[in-house]
Amino acid sequence: IVQGFVRLPQVASDEARRVLEIDLLGVFYAMKHQIPQMERQFKASGKGAAIVNIASVAGLVGAPKLSVYAAAKHGIVGLTKSAAAEYATKGVRVNAICP
Repeated sequence: IVQGFVRLPQVASDEARRVLEIDLLGVFYAMKHQIPQMERQFKASGKGAAIVNIASVAGLVGAPKLSVYAAAKHGIVGLTKSAAAEYATKGVRVNAICP
């Protein structure tokens, strides 16, 4: 989801929390539960698996008047890179697209 198109001080705390919980923590919780299953499947079959997260160009360069949205998308990029490094040798590829 995206926040209202306003400057950072004008973003309501509840709106910021909602954007972060849905956009960032939603990806975190999905990966938290997907990765163990993918690891088990890799151990059992030798076949790898892939996670493709949806971030945004705002997660790479920032976005004026979309500070919380950009922060959430930066978080997704960071989670993706970290998980990719952790699980590269365990049969789980993790990538993000940034439309």
